Amino acid sequence: MNGITYVDGVAKKITPPKFVILQCVSKPEIGGDNFLVDGQKIYNDLLANQADILKTLMTSGIVTYCRDDLLSMDCSVFEKINDNKLRIRYRYDSTAFIPEWASAAFNYIQNEYSTNENYIINVSLEPGDILVMDNLRVLHARHQFFDGSKKRKVRRLWIADDSQVIFKNILNQSPVRRAMLPFQNYNTSQQENAEHLRIEYTCGIHYQPTKSLSKAHDELDMIVE
Repeated sequence: MNGITYVDGVAKKITPPKFVILQCVSKPEIGGDNFLVDGQKIYNDLLANQADILKTLMTSGIVTYCRDDLLSMDCSVFEKINDNKLRIRYRYDSTAFIPEWASAAFNYIQNEYSTNENYIINVSLEPGDILVMDNLRVLHARHQFFDGSKKRKVRRLWIADDSQVIFKNILNQSPVRRAMLPFQNYNTSQQENAEHLRIEYTCGIHYQPTKSLSKAHDELDMIVE
């Protein structure tokens, strides 16, 4: 979900994290394993075989996510980050609201990829194991579990975007609004300390290393037409 947090006199944008890190502390008696689907494989397959569906999935407004008091309006499933990179943003649960025109394309990912054993990678974490996931590229979830005589316990860490957007109130007012409250406990680094905290990494979905994403989109338009 997207949001704004107000910290030390500065309003900062909160976006879905680039990395999600899980550490298994203890396993349940039955189930609870994680499973991953590579968004790069989905994108490549759609580009080659279902260009019309891919174009719909890259359209803003295909889905809105609403969870409790958090809301992300008019999202696309494949969202452009820059000229060479995309991110995938997809949840198939009660938080997702889609318009009628997007139903077939949105359900296509669930039916053809998220439940397809040829695309699913199952990961069983033992106590002490750590799983690091590229949240811009990988869809991730877990299987149902039953604690029984044991109890499932997992530590979760989110590493957010290191290029934070900073906002200024147009009237130079700075009260915390109710919509900011869910994000107030986020530990956001201060700008003056950000340089030595920044980590060099490559994440997200790439089309081809020899072609820019914009050119690929032009080709996609030609295929659809």
